[in-house]
Amino acid sequence: MKKRNLTILFMIVILVALAFAVIPGQKEKRTSVAKINAAIKAKGACWVAKENKFTHWTIEELKAILGAFPEEIADIESEYPIKITGKPEKPPKPPKGPKPQLPKEFDWQDHNGGNWVTPVRNQGQCGSCWAFGTVAQLESLILIFNNTPYILGFDVDLSEQFIVSCDTSNYGCNGGNMYRAYDFVRDTGIPDEACFLYAASDLPCNDRCTDWADRVERIDRWSRVGGPIKINTNKIKEAVYENGPLTCAFDIYEDFYSYELGCYEYVTGPYLGGHAVCIVGWTAEDCWIVKNSWGADWGENGFFKIKFGNCNFGQNAGKFKYTGSN
Repeated sequence: MKKRNLTILFMIVILVALAFAVIPGQKEKRTSVAKINAAIKAKGACWVAKENKFTHWTIEELKAILGAFPEEIADIESEYPIKITGKPEKPPKPPKGPKPQLPKEFDWQDHNGGNWVTPVRNQGQCGSCWAFGTVAQLESLILIFNNTPYILGFDVDLSEQFIVSCDTSNYGCNGGNMYRAYDFVRDTGIPDEACFLYAASDLPCNDRCTDWADRVERIDRWSRVGGPIKINTNKIKEAVYENGPLTCAFDIYEDFYSYELGCYEYVTGPYLGGHAVCIVGWTAEDCWIVKNSWGADWGENGFFKIKFGNCNFGQNAGKFKYTGSN
């Protein structure tokens, strides 16, 4: 009898364990920073992972702050063709002689004696990276166009909340399509931050300032860089060097959240989603220099570096044409 009871008890324990293993919505276990650093060492990668504000977030919480939707070729070609408003410009004549070589390293934070990159913002617990990456590019282009580099106390600060709340073709804190965001900045524009303060939530568009239409900055047009799907590192470098910081998306894996410094490349952990950022330059070691939107207390003062060609970095890259306030 005792043997039978023990057998029944053992079977109950097994069944309970199996039930917990398949409960929908159960929290996925996070990869420790120690395991990430061990994987970095094993691969010979050149970056450092460290505990930070994301260390104790769940996988679901990490996914919630991503929001750059991937594209399908058919969708891109049929639904989001490039539109040019006004009279199209004549294509520029190709320069005579050999094309000038790009520098081995370049950074808009230190170019021609100035910093042309606005401060790192914080999107909070909202999947609005698609808005932050888009705004970051336009802010830099305004500084470049007006020849007014960023200095402490003088800043171009546009409203990400305006796009999150008013771009009805996208999904606010639940993510967005990069090409639709670029269309919105061209067709509607973005007012200053004071017009619609960022709240990291899906506020109604009517909460914006009443004179928003008189305060917007628009782009004249935008264009893809390197094609809709194929990522072309040299084309992206040319666009950054000749035009200014550039918005794009890439694939995020769990280990990226633990990034502290160095040239990131994926080493371990599951794929979690797409994320939008703004490229500001590159290093001599073939790494992009990138402005993120997770606050200045993450990574290298809010920035990070990532190896060329890693994590499909450069997806949906869009180059803006800005010719002054509209």
